[in-house]
Amino acid sequence: MSAPKNVLITGGCGFIGANFVNFIHFAWPNCNFVNIDKLILNSDVNYVCEEVRNSPRYEIVLADIRNRDVISRVLNSKSIDTIIHFAADCTSTRCYNEPCEALENNVIAYVQFLEAVKDYGKIEKFVHISTDEVYGDSGMGSDEIPKSEAELMYPGNPYAATKAAGEAYAHLYQQAFGIPITLLRINNIYGPQQWDVKLVPRFIDVARKQQKFTVQGTGKQLRSWLYVDDAADGIRLAAEKGKVGETYNLGTYYEKNVLELAESVQAEVDKQLNRPPSKVEFISIPDRPYNDMRYLIDITKAKKELGWEPKISFEDGLARVVASALKPHFAQKMSIAIYGGNGWIGQKIQKLLQSRKIPYKIAKSKIGIHSTKQLKKLLSKDILNFEKIIIDELNELCVTHVLCCTGRTQGGNFKTIEYLEGGSDKAYENLRDNLYCPLVLAHISQKLGLHYSYIGTGYLFAYDSEHTIGGKGFDDAGMS
Repeated sequence: MSAPKNVLITGGCGFIGANFVNFIHFAWPNCNFVNIDKLILNSDVNYVCEEVRNSPRYEIVLADIRNRDVISRVLNSKSIDTIIHFAADCTSTRCYNEPCEALENNVIAYVQFLEAVKDYGKIEKFVHISTDEVYGDSGMGSDEIPKSEAELMYPGNPYAATKAAGEAYAHLYQQAFGIPITLLRINNIYGPQQWDVKLVPRFIDVARKQQKFTVQGTGKQLRSWLYVDDAADGIRLAAEKGKVGETYNLGTYYEKNVLELAESVQAEVDKQLNRPPSKVEFISIPDRPYNDMRYLIDITKAKKELGWEPKISFEDGLARVVASALKPHFAQKMSIAIYGGNGWIGQKIQKLLQSRKIPYKIAKSKIGIHSTKQLKKLLSKDILNFEKIIIDELNELCVTHVLCCTGRTQGGNFKTIEYLEGGSDKAYENLRDNLYCPLVLAHISQKLGLHYSYIGTGYLFAYDSEHTIGGKGFDDAGMS
């Protein structure tokens, strides 16, 4: 396969995905790109460089990959022929804390995405990005044999387990339904725009502040250090030359342990800040439940079949990362749909978001009011439930967060909640606007994978002997 024409990239606002977008936009100059990302965790629209964001060949769509309506619309309207799949919850520590959420993001959402791709049926190449962590631990000896693609998978943490499950489904959909999937297991990657909970950016921040480096356990864990542009070039070659149904390791034999990395980072930061060498000191913190000591993989197959091997030295790559980290960055990590945006609270929220340069859109649907009226008009078109009206609007808005500012506190000549105390005829409005609407929005947001926030009221508290007027205030525990 030569360079594709229309590419869908999932998770293209994350660390590896965004660097790949920046790389591939120039490597494939005649190609159009659609980037689908729900801006989870450290994802940032502005990790994609300004030149690419302003290109007519690039489009960002903010959505969860489990949203089949949006995925199907993009696949068909953009005539997608190639998919590069990055989207994943990829932090091992976080996956220990939230294993079910990691399963939702990395497996269940992925299967729903594959279903949409299967129904579309026009993909010529699908590159699935996995991890070397599916192999599990490698021995620490100098005679340790690197693991080839034929090695069995023994994932040693919840993240790696979800990626192994994802690989199983990739294999299933390739074998059973003919989706042309090529799979990549990639080494530990470092580069610009990495989340600051990761080792290199966290160490850069510590080094800049000349603080002590915290290390999990002994700090003797060995990691291979593959620069992100080398990884991006390997992904490009896999899309162009990789065989369908095959798996390729992308990695490097260059290794440093965590303690050695701290020394290198401190030296490079001091150098770029033009200051004398700083003393490197460590603080040991408890290790996670199981921390693989080493991931050593064999890249012979990629070198032979793809013509790929890493080219950027660790020293050159680290210099680039430090230089990027020391520059200011304006982030865009969300886009918000506001329901009730024209009310008093909604207008205050708009001003706040404007002051912080956070993009937002005002939803037009009024749940319980417009939805019922629209439903009656649309019954002839077989619209069976009003949820579709709200879902269609949210899919059209393409946001990552839903903020519910709706609420009924007044009406008619009453400017206070006395309006709702006017008798049984007001009960319908009260329940519709203050209970039904927020619950429906919460349900739909969960369904679409959108972050949902609801602005409630302090009226749910009542003064008592412990909380008197002007005395001790209520805290979160008082809500239980």
